[in-house]
Amino acid sequence: MNRLTTFWKYNFISYLQTCHLNDNEALPPFPSELRVTTHIRADEEKKMGVKQEKMNLWWADNDVLSSMSLLELVQDQEFARQEEEQEG
Repeated sequence: MNRLTTFWKYNFISYLQTCHLNDNEALPPFPSELRVTTHIRADEEKKMGVKQEKMNLWWADNDVLSSMSLLELVQDQEFARQEEEQEG
């Protein structure tokens, strides 16, 4: 019997790193909606006592977007989607 794995946003990246790295040991691509809903914002990390320098190092070491970079990516994707709809 297959069991579904449950994760929550605070262990999502860790779960992917443990179970779903690609052959290059990098995170696989996944939908931007999932990236947004599982993203831990900088203000959440600060409330948990994580220092900004540690956040920056972890984001860089693990190829994870910062809150601002993620926001820009989502806005760019939304803009591109709207342009496609207008052209289509």
